[in-house]
Amino acid sequence: MVGDRLFQARGGVEVRQETLQSYGDSLEFQQDIGFLTLFDNARILSQDTVSGDTLDVRGDTITMNLPDNQIDEIEALGRAHLLGNDIEMRAPVIRLAFVEEELERVFAVRRAVEEGLTSASGSDEQVVSSADQPQPEAFAEEFHLTGDSIEAYLPEGGLERVFSAGTALGVSSARDSLNTPATEEFLRDDWISGDTIIATFQSVSADSGYAAGSADAGQPGLGGAEVTESSELQLELLIALGQGGQAKAYYRAAPDSVAPGAPKPPPLDLHYVMGDEVRLLMRDGEVDRMEVVNPIGAVLRPTSPQGLPAAAPDSSVRTPAAPGVDDAPPTGGNGNGGVR
Repeated sequence: MVGDRLFQARGGVEVRQETLQSYGDSLEFQQDIGFLTLFDNARILSQDTVSGDTLDVRGDTITMNLPDNQIDEIEALGRAHLLGNDIEMRAPVIRLAFVEEELERVFAVRRAVEEGLTSASGSDEQVVSSADQPQPEAFAEEFHLTGDSIEAYLPEGGLERVFSAGTALGVSSARDSLNTPATEEFLRDDWISGDTIIATFQSVSADSGYAAGSADAGQPGLGGAEVTESSELQLELLIALGQGGQAKAYYRAAPDSVAPGAPKPPPLDLHYVMGDEVRLLMRDGEVDRMEVVNPIGAVLRPTSPQGLPAAAPDSSVRTPAAPGVDDAPPTGGNGNGGVR
């Protein structure tokens, strides 16, 4: 104890308080303002008494704001790692914001340091800029998202929306079953990229297939609803934004028709598009419809098996037609190439 307000501990510190466990090589607690700092090999475990979910936060240093002995904010610095029920995140800095001790928002960023700043100690030690730090990354339901900053929104404890800004890229491995040993490496994953990516999730009843929040499912809340044992999280909508055609998406689809007795699976339909905005509307983990603002792109379809007519384009997937060699980019009276 240092004075009557500051408590310090060193040498493999472990603190247990009801559903909260804190670990670190050393600890400092400012009792008057309720501010806890864990140094080196820091870790915090917090269990929700209602859902049973465990929140696991790790970092080189962790600070926790505990006004009135209630968790208000947690920040992990240096090799920060968050393991939650619906989402996992890694970044140089991760900040968690709580409302009435319920996790509501998570922010993951690079360490931002302005040019021209010198070390606080006045030494010649080089100040690391944010450009030297790895991009934050988030994992949710076989979807991997990276960007210069990431924000996750979890109303009532359930993942509803994730924003990624700055050279954003989202890669899905949910449909690995489409791959074969012969599939080229660069064709094995579906992806979406842009200046900004917005991923929206919903909780779906695993038994009925209804959204966990519909009257049929009899479950509370859409998207941000509490995920129960009979529910699973699914991607509902992906949006990429990027002016000047910087919004891009690529996904694969199995052909609509297969020749009877075909000795091997036919080639996949390959969809690639660029635009100012790309929207992928999902259903059961598959792309149900695509909408593009100012599109440029192609749909590559395999040659029809002998004796079987080529499948007609699916009108529910609103993509530009495959351009010919001499074709100009599609245009339309609305300035969006007729696709939106």
